[in-house]
Amino acid sequence: MMAVMQYDELPQDVAGAEAMLANHTEQKSEIDAREDNFATFKALGEKLTANGHYASQEIMEKMKHIEEGYEQLLDTWERRQEDYQKVLNYLIFVRDAEQAEMWIASQEAFIGNEDVGESLDAVEDLLKKQEDFEKTLAAQEEKFALLHRETLVEKMERMEKERLEREKEERKRAEEEERMRKESEKKRILEEEKRRLLLDQERLRKIEEEKKKAEEARLKNEEAERLEMQRQAMAALREREQLAKLEQERRAREEEEERRMKEEEQKEKMAVENEERMAKLKGATSPLHVPSSAGAESADTLQPGKIDKEGILHRKNNLDEGGRKSANRSWKQYYAVLSDTQLHFYKDKKDVQQSPAVLPACPPINVMEGVCELARDYHKRKYTFRLRLPSGAEYMFSGRDGTDASQWVTAIKCAIQDAREPQPELAPPPPPSSGVPDDEGKKKSRFKMFATTKK
Repeated sequence: MMAVMQYDELPQDVAGAEAMLANHTEQKSEIDAREDNFATFKALGEKLTANGHYASQEIMEKMKHIEEGYEQLLDTWERRQEDYQKVLNYLIFVRDAEQAEMWIASQEAFIGNEDVGESLDAVEDLLKKQEDFEKTLAAQEEKFALLHRETLVEKMERMEKERLEREKEERKRAEEEERMRKESEKKRILEEEKRRLLLDQERLRKIEEEKKKAEEARLKNEEAERLEMQRQAMAALREREQLAKLEQERRAREEEEERRMKEEEQKEKMAVENEERMAKLKGATSPLHVPSSAGAESADTLQPGKIDKEGILHRKNNLDEGGRKSANRSWKQYYAVLSDTQLHFYKDKKDVQQSPAVLPACPPINVMEGVCELARDYHKRKYTFRLRLPSGAEYMFSGRDGTDASQWVTAIKCAIQDAREPQPELAPPPPPSSGVPDDEGKKKSRFKMFATTKK
């Protein structure tokens, strides 16, 4: 089929061109009739390759070769169809042109006749021939007009020219649109870059402001912390100064209290020595002991000259009578005085000196039948001792130091022991015959008055 269509001999007349064009049309019908065979062949090849045929590669190459040949055949048919149309159009034009020339040549004799007629009949005959000529000329005008029609070649050239013009215009328009698009894109990119720069500047400005605020806040916090540390340091310094001052005042008071107590003890010793000397001179003896159950004196009032132990004590009511836990178990400071079996409590020593005009700070405690011992199992406070009474009451005391607490325990135990021993009745004083006081009485008197002394 390709060899038949590639035959280069062209027809020389209109009939040959029309016959060749009809033959070419029949070839297209034959090609179209075999289109189903090509489709079946293609489907079979695709199926074989899809199923993994061992010759899939060869099948694909064969299919490709046949598809390319088929496409080339259709393209060749189209080109030959176009060529045959051009040849037919050209031969028709040549035929019409030759016919027009032959007609013109045949009419030249009539046109060139100069006979105008010699008679009326001759003239009328000439006029009739002229009318026939004009009618024939009018009929030929359509054929002459066809000679001016656009041939297929001219039409194709015109169409090609118009296509080129359209392509040129479209290319120009596309170039213009591309130029405008590029300008628009460039403008958009510039606007976007400008906007991005503005956003970056704004973001940087906010970051700088945040950094500045953070730095200001940090400096402010550091300044506040520094001022707070200074304030705390000043407060701690003032507190230490106040504590040091209070400690100094406390030590001064204790030293002054100790100094006064030593002076008073010295005065008491001197008074006792003076009394002893006076007793020696008068030949009289001092009583051995004044019982605590004497009805002439009140148990709640401190009797002068009957102090066995005195000093500052801290007191805590641990249990009330009956062994019930005390409602108020806080520690309180008193100036305590032990006289016989009565433990009196005053605010300070000055109130003791003004007794009985000044009442005690709280009722006294009768230690009779009680149990007094160091509180070695109590660790919340130092130098403590415990006093338990038969009523179930229990008291905690804290001395100035370990020695002071031990002296208080010893003094209270002696008072309890003396209260348990029977007291002899007082005998009348012996006659001052020998003038020498009883040494045993003097020893007991000294034991009662100076059994314990405050350091």
